[in-house]
Amino acid sequence: MPEKNLALPSVEIFAQSNSGHLQQLYTGFSALHAAGEIKLVQRLKKRPSLRVSVEPHLRDARLAHCAAIINGKYRVYYDMHDSWEVDEEALHDHDFYFKRSFYPDKFSKTFIGLHKIRPYGLNYEVAANPVDLFALRRSFLSKNAREFLTGMGWATGLADLWQFIPSLRRMEAPPPVEAPGSVLFMARTWDPNQNSTSIDTKRQADRDAINQMRASCISKLRDAFGERFVGGFAPTEHARKKYPDLILRNNSHARQNYLKLLRANAICVATAGLHGSIGWKMAEYVAFSRAIVSEEIEVKLPGDFIDGVNYLSFRTADECVEQVRRLMNDEKFRLQMMLDNRKYYLQNLHPKSIVALTIREVLSTKTELGFRA
Repeated sequence: MPEKNLALPSVEIFAQSNSGHLQQLYTGFSALHAAGEIKLVQRLKKRPSLRVSVEPHLRDARLAHCAAIINGKYRVYYDMHDSWEVDEEALHDHDFYFKRSFYPDKFSKTFIGLHKIRPYGLNYEVAANPVDLFALRRSFLSKNAREFLTGMGWATGLADLWQFIPSLRRMEAPPPVEAPGSVLFMARTWDPNQNSTSIDTKRQADRDAINQMRASCISKLRDAFGERFVGGFAPTEHARKKYPDLILRNNSHARQNYLKLLRANAICVATAGLHGSIGWKMAEYVAFSRAIVSEEIEVKLPGDFIDGVNYLSFRTADECVEQVRRLMNDEKFRLQMMLDNRKYYLQNLHPKSIVALTIREVLSTKTELGFRA
């Protein structure tokens, strides 16, 4: 990232949570440091308290946030939460605000500092390859002994003895030489009544709509493609009760089994997540160079992630089936999409790349635009 004869960018991050939402960000910083492209310092902060003065779904949002200082002067904020809402206090206190769920049309025009908000990009849970000393230190942010042992295990690689670690070397793949046209769609349901005291009526309805879209896609894909379709709902209590005929079998929802299926199926389906967000699966599909059929994307992403090039969009389950059929029947188009997604991954999604892009944007922005220098 840095040019010759220029000092390496210095980055000081303030870790206050070890949330899965932040792992891609942390992994990117670690990878840039290991490659000698930045000088990284990590400081641990007290876990943020729940905020009672905001909407219920935002009370613990800061567990998915991380602040940084670049070159000792630019104050940068990373917001990896699912929702589109902006933390106005953090926006006021920082020069740049990188937002995962970047919906410029929804942001209030009354925000002071609206120009500070930038799109972050696709997000997923991916850990640095062990041993990662920065991750080792972050284990001390754990809220209980179980979390602490898991964090230590991920940082050292020892957790492989009892669970799957989504380390960087495991969470990507180039396009295969041959890509059979089978389709994968594994999903979960969201219980509208779970934590009912902290979810309002509108968000309960949103969860119902997400569940129904996913159920319709699973049912219609199964009917249309038979054995060429692999998918269903993870066997949670809610899914078993509401959609007993659409449950995954044979423990295929487990992470390591899911990744095997991901490698084995060229076409993958994605639907919208909570709050209209793009779920982790979309990023995983791109990281594994899959051909993608996705519910329409409203979030703005960095780089060129284009409908008809990197994915085919749909609005209904019937449209989903037709877009999958198009990819199944056109091997040349399918393989080209996989190549295009590999390119997007390397340039805009790989943890090292996506974090480097944010640093580059900070350092290339002129102070005349209103940022403190």
